[in-house]
Amino acid sequence: MTLEAITSQTLKQGVHPPEVVPQTGTQPNTATTDATTIPIIIVGAGPAGLALGYQLKRRGLPFVIFDQYGPGATWARHYEHLSLHSLKPLSKLPGLPMPAHYPDFPTGAQVHAYLAGYAAHFDLPIQTGVEVVSAHHDGARWHLETTQGVFQSHLLIAATGIWNGPVLPKLPGQDTFNGTILHSHDYKRPQDFAGKRVLVVGAGNSGTEIACAVAKVAEATGLAVGKRGILMVKYPKTVLGSRLTSRVLRGLPDHISGLLLRYVHHDFADLGLPLPQHNLRYAYPVVGFDIVDAVKRGTITTHTSLAQFEGNEVVFTDGGRARYDTVIMATGYRPALGFLEDALKDVYPEPFSTLIPSSLHNYQLTKVPNTLFFGYDYPESEAWLHRLPEKSGQAAKVISDLC
Repeated sequence: MTLEAITSQTLKQGVHPPEVVPQTGTQPNTATTDATTIPIIIVGAGPAGLALGYQLKRRGLPFVIFDQYGPGATWARHYEHLSLHSLKPLSKLPGLPMPAHYPDFPTGAQVHAYLAGYAAHFDLPIQTGVEVVSAHHDGARWHLETTQGVFQSHLLIAATGIWNGPVLPKLPGQDTFNGTILHSHDYKRPQDFAGKRVLVVGAGNSGTEIACAVAKVAEATGLAVGKRGILMVKYPKTVLGSRLTSRVLRGLPDHISGLLLRYVHHDFADLGLPLPQHNLRYAYPVVGFDIVDAVKRGTITTHTSLAQFEGNEVVFTDGGRARYDTVIMATGYRPALGFLEDALKDVYPEPFSTLIPSSLHNYQLTKVPNTLFFGYDYPESEAWLHRLPEKSGQAAKVISDLC
């Protein structure tokens, strides 16, 4: 079956339910007593796990990818109007372009279909319906407790992404707030908020997109920008321009690239959308100026950081307050590594997921044996998918040297 046929079929069928059987590779192990040994186990069949699987297969290394649902399933669980912010040719995984009929900025559903087709095209050994519940290291190898039995492995690779690790801050008065509070993880479509008074907290790509979509149907829409500010960039137009821009920014000293970015980008502080005060080299950009247009039209009201809740009102750090009945927290994610927390609590008393990716060296933490963490670093100067082919090759080289 061609990639075009596979992606078309996946788009028609949608995401599989949790009880899905494996789509590719071998059947899940159902033994509950004897552990099955697999030399290399990758946890997660998202873009990172699939790209790394491709690189390992090219090198002839024995591995299996575990995933609870299926290849790229997370992309079918985002909000319905999600689309990539990076151009299609720069967003492909190594070895296989996206279908020719895809638009320049594919939708989340199209990315899901592409990832499912990628796994099938390269016949990657994926076992779906397998959730890794916990893991421990005995000094020689990893032992994984899963919903499909016990497995052991010489090398464990975490590629679980961040989708299952939403960060929901706890604010004063939150428990007595008269309205509804949800994370953007659980937001699906703007129609669910028709006639509501909605505050979106967080001015990243998700927060601004959700606010702009909800503003079309809500009674009132607000955006709590936060003290970090917002760096907005235009949608990329050409592959060459995108590559050149990212290489120039990566090649310049950090303080020079930060000054250059501040010089070329307009500050919309008068609209409540100020540029970040820190070095813009480290500010993750929001793609597109839809939020600027919406604020200018008056369909979105900007606020400073959310400070607390009081009855049916929210209070902001500048002392302002407003009535909202729904608050959508677009407050980000952290690496979804809960299955490793018990194994590493003695080595890292604090939640070690907060160390990822800042403490990684060659995709490893020094105190964690025989483990790689892949796909958790998000470059500021370009889209995350742009460098995945390069980084997956680097990680595969590290794995090959360890084996």
